[in-house]
Amino acid sequence: MSIRYYYKHERKTIVLVDCIVVLVAISFAYFIRAQYSDVIFTVQDAAILFPWLVFLRIFSNNFFEHYSISLKMFDNRDMMSILKHGIVPSAILILFRILSPYQDLRMPFSMIVMEYCFSMLGFIAVRLHINNYLQKSDDETIGYRKRIILYGEVRDIERLIDIGYFCTVNRCEIVGIFTSNPLFWQNELQQIRVYGDETKLRDLIASDDRISEICLIEENEISEKRRQFIDNEARGFLLAVNPLESYMR
Repeated sequence: MSIRYYYKHERKTIVLVDCIVVLVAISFAYFIRAQYSDVIFTVQDAAILFPWLVFLRIFSNNFFEHYSISLKMFDNRDMMSILKHGIVPSAILILFRILSPYQDLRMPFSMIVMEYCFSMLGFIAVRLHINNYLQKSDDETIGYRKRIILYGEVRDIERLIDIGYFCTVNRCEIVGIFTSNPLFWQNELQQIRVYGDETKLRDLIASDDRISEICLIEENEISEKRRQFIDNEARGFLLAVNPLESYMR
């Protein structure tokens, strides 16, 4: 499967894989629970509740926008977000367990906890595997490339840079975009995540020791205070800070 094909169908692919992960997770939880003599959750109960559980998991992931970020940009913050938001469907199951008068909606607490653990482990493992595959595929296709960060207005980046051409000519990979405009934070531009303003630089740089440069878009429009902050952060990690003009050929 090519990288281009994967990107085109990424959302559908990961939704389908997540459905399988939840089914496997709840099946494991049911199998473990069934080893005990006091089985109060029957196969018939499972057949009724399992499809709803899959729906809850997928709806929750979609509601909290876990399918809106390219898995090539998957990082530790995304893992923590999945773990945190994954509690919501489990909390709903607990409410059913406590309040529902219908036995087929009352999943045992032990199964709820096990399903959460198995599902979260599966979600994260799948995403890390795909992320690793995409990174390796890019490296094998293009070879060594320096990894850089863009800083500036997203509209200026769209106006001034052809991302594909820029990366090819400079033999680089853009690993993230930072901007002072909060309207674009935690969104994407051509599958490159917009993380936040300059105060968030340290989080990304510290998590990826292969980042070597910061490219400033419209350098003259960056305030002296922001520029000084960026320079200090870059100096602390031995990164170069260059204007966009130095990359244009």
